Amino acid sequence: FIFYAGAIDYHKNIDGLIKAFSRIKDKDVFLVLAGVKNDPRYFESIKQLIVKLNLKGRVLLLGYIPQEDLVCLYNMAQAAISTSFYEGFGLPVIEAMACAKPVIASGNTSMAEIVGDCGILVNPHSPDDISAAMDRVLSDEGLKNALAQKGFKRSKEFSWEKAARQMMGVWEELAGKH
Repeated sequence: FIFYAGAIDYHKNIDGLIKAFSRIKDKDVFLVLAGVKNDPRYFESIKQLIVKLNLKGRVLLLGYIPQEDLVCLYNMAQAAISTSFYEGFGLPVIEAMACAKPVIASGNTSMAEIVGDCGILVNPHSPDDISAAMDRVLSDEGLKNALAQKGFKRSKEFSWEKAARQMMGVWEELAGKH
């Protein structure tokens, strides 16, 4: 399966992701979506879209998943995907890379900087672009392995300790201690 972790919200482009998923070549693959539903109306529209595109049973809406269980889902997935229209940071992308999973992410958000050349960057407004990226990852074992290895290495560059040290440096600079 291809795995998405994050809020089920409009700016996360879940409907675009589902539309793109409906176009992939391998019809034996599932799309697993884990996350809280922030807007009940959007969530209902997602459920209706799944039915309309005849994807019931192939797109699974899991709801909220505790962090320790997320790791299991990342590890079982073929790839992780996040095609948000905008993103504050994109922690799920780093989590996926830390689990050595290839990542497909929006190229127009902060995730482009996080992922760099360690994943496939897509236009979130283009279902064709997103489905082509899914097809590439699912069909090219060499690409999948290369992205997984590069992403795993890249994920080591991110840590809460490093973020705290950098933030402390900013605060010290603002306070005139540097």
